[in-house]
Amino acid sequence: MDNRILIGVLLAVAFSLNAYSVTYTAVGCPGPINWNGMNATSPFYNGAIQLTSQPINGDILVIPAGCTVTVTDDIDITNAVTLNIYGTLKFITTSDKLRFDNIGSILSIFVGGAITAPSNSNQIKIGNSGGAEWSGPGTLSGPATISNGFLPVELIDFTADCISNGVELNWSTASENNNDYFLIERSANGIDYHHVTKIAGNSNSSSVNHYSYILNENADDLTYYRLTQVDKTGESKVFAANSLQCKNTVEDILIIYPNPAKSEINVLLNTNVSSEPATIKVENVFGEVILELKINITNELNLHSIPLNMGSGTYYVTVLSDHISVPSQKVVIMN
Repeated sequence: MDNRILIGVLLAVAFSLNAYSVTYTAVGCPGPINWNGMNATSPFYNGAIQLTSQPINGDILVIPAGCTVTVTDDIDITNAVTLNIYGTLKFITTSDKLRFDNIGSILSIFVGGAITAPSNSNQIKIGNSGGAEWSGPGTLSGPATISNGFLPVELIDFTADCISNGVELNWSTASENNNDYFLIERSANGIDYHHVTKIAGNSNSSSVNHYSYILNENADDLTYYRLTQVDKTGESKVFAANSLQCKNTVEDILIIYPNPAKSEINVLLNTNVSSEPATIKVENVFGEVILELKINITNELNLHSIPLNMGSGTYYVTVLSDHISVPSQKVVIMN
């Protein structure tokens, strides 16, 4: 890799880690890995940095797919954090517990993930009094969320597809809390968005809900579609936009591989542009920029390898330039 590209990647990653929450991923998989507190035995790392003390507000802990983390003590987490489970969180005895003192904490179980416990003791609790709880015996499989009502909607996916009479938008939620409605917006440049329609939500739901909407419009030019969720208090959350182009003859082609990826992705771009500065941008499902890299492209196959330093989950890769038009690509990161 060109040294300038590598430096740009490292700077972008450093900026993203400073600007947003820090993600710590369990290592030593497939396990089982014992977890008995926020101390030197903690299985969670951010690169080479081990999380040996309390995480700060907004930090994210990840149990990756294929990994089993076993709670072997009464663990108390004081700040508001998110625990994302793609693998398995396991409890052995009634005295093994996971407590989140801050009611803003969220525990999300994704498809393929699970929590398992042998007893009916309150193995998981969010909030000191009157908070959310989960007890065994048995297994809680994803998608599911344990929270104290601070996550209005857990979005599984949002897609935009070309159909014969226009554009079809589909999205799914794993859970909803106090959800009033969704807004669909469109943009020609990815910056200025305009209202398309409003879709009623399911208010409160702990099961998977599927939504679909068809726009009878021409999307031959590159168009961006954005989903916004509004709860009953008027608070809103904007999710990542999807870009779409329905022309039958698309000159510019973007391919991301491998997908799913672990430590690196390859960005392959085929374009007729002779010479052009461009930007590779990686966003999470909430539209937050995790990585941004400046590149030069030419009228040939352009290949850029990008090392990854982010938690497991779904991300969107976009190539931005004045004279190329390629839809963003979804990539799944599995650490």
